[in-house]
Amino acid sequence: MEQESVERMLRAVWETVRSNPPIEGGYIDVDQWLCCISQCEDDLGRYLDEWMDDERLSASWALSSLILGSTIAYTGTDHAVRVREDDPDRIAKIREWFNLPHRGAFWKDCDTQYAQLQDWVRSPAALEKLHRAEISCGNTDMEREFVTAQRSIREASSTKWEPVYRDRIFQTAYWNSPTYRLY
Repeated sequence: MEQESVERMLRAVWETVRSNPPIEGGYIDVDQWLCCISQCEDDLGRYLDEWMDDERLSASWALSSLILGSTIAYTGTDHAVRVREDDPDRIAKIREWFNLPHRGAFWKDCDTQYAQLQDWVRSPAALEKLHRAEISCGNTDMEREFVTAQRSIREASSTKWEPVYRDRIFQTAYWNSPTYRLY
């Protein structure tokens, strides 16, 4: 009974995460919630499947905020930088760029789920999801965010990670009313 209650709560949280726009410093931090779910679930498959099937703009925006606000596309489960370069100088430069914690400490005991999430984020299907959102959103700022998220996935193995949400570059006007804009 308790396990069922926890599962229902996690499903409700996941629905909330996918159905609301990300807010910097707010309670909808996709990376943190997925990490919390990973502490309770051994397999993120059904959560990721629901996310992929969710065609709401908010679900795509949650994906772009995960990519642009976390190191998920850039790091490995061993906290190492993923580099596919043969040039030792280039590898040294990239490693120098990544002189920061590579993923949240709470992911420490969830390597399997982290790898599962990374594979999903880096998949062609995730890129296509972002592309569909880009062409259907009807907002220039959001289009730019979706394009940047796609580029980040494609270039993650050879570019510097920039925490764009921390710099408030991509907090687009998802809600028209200034009441909902927390910045």
